[in-house]
Amino acid sequence: MQRQSLEVLLEHPKEADLNKVRMLTSQALQPEVLAVALRYIWLTEPEPDIRQLRPYLQPEVDPIVRATAAALMLRRGYPRQKAEATNNLRLLVTSPQERERVMGCRALGEAVYMQALRLYIPNLLADESLRVYCALLEAIAATHLEEYYPSLLRGLTYQSTRETALRSLVRLENEAIPLLLELALDIHKPDLVRQYAWTGIGRIDTPDRAAARRQEG
Repeated sequence: MQRQSLEVLLEHPKEADLNKVRMLTSQALQPEVLAVALRYIWLTEPEPDIRQLRPYLQPEVDPIVRATAAALMLRRGYPRQKAEATNNLRLLVTSPQERERVMGCRALGEAVYMQALRLYIPNLLADESLRVYCALLEAIAATHLEEYYPSLLRGLTYQSTRETALRSLVRLENEAIPLLLELALDIHKPDLVRQYAWTGIGRIDTPDRAAARRQEG
């Protein structure tokens, strides 16, 4: 409930609530709760002291908290702090531990810009873990990495990744409509895949959607 409450607050953050959230972080919290609280503080604070995130980058800290701290530092830090955050995310996405790689991929999406970490994407797309692969698909959509949009479309082909790929494509809104339309109209593709492409178009609520739907008719 703490995590869900913070996530609701994060949809409409207010500086007036900062002290309450800061006080919450002084308590012993579940990692999932602490991660959201950190996100609230450092995204809401007008002039955040990024140095205060460093203790959360230590190896003994839970991966979800480490990943969140690194993403925030990459997003709002100075060049030296961004370099430190990049190195921490590199360690996460190349970790032998699946959970660390998953959290690292999620952090890539929160970081807004992947920067030097892009070079790890091909290996992550080939990761044996389905959780890692799905987390990366969401990060690709979150950061609008156009060169990897084909991976989102490819995700519609497999049952295990279909919902994640669809959700990621819908998040792209207008950017996804030409891609989905081309897939939906390709008679050489399986009917189920084409159906999911139409489903994606139907979930995107933009003016371009109406034009695409006319082509379906």
